[in-house]
Amino acid sequence: MKNLAQLNLLTNAIVWVNKTEENFKKLSDDSEAMVKFYEDVKKSLNELITHVQGKLDKPVRVKMMTLITIETHNRDVIEKLVVEKVIKAEAF
Repeated sequence: MKNLAQLNLLTNAIVWVNKTEENFKKLSDDSEAMVKFYEDVKKSLNELITHVQGKLDKPVRVKMMTLITIETHNRDVIEKLVVEKVIKAEAF
């Protein structure tokens, strides 16, 4: 199957949006839900960075760097939601 990288990126985006929305729903019971999610996103990003520091062939490294770029953006979005104390998914 061709274009597995694009499928992976699409799946990653869908999962991220779903998890973000889930954490908005959790805010009614847990005021720290988005902060916890932010910490999870940072941990996941750090794991990707650690992985890419190892020996990888160029095509895999390029794909990983693309994913790191997207995950960095995701982290920044969640951080902004936390800092601005956004509590409604509609604002997302």
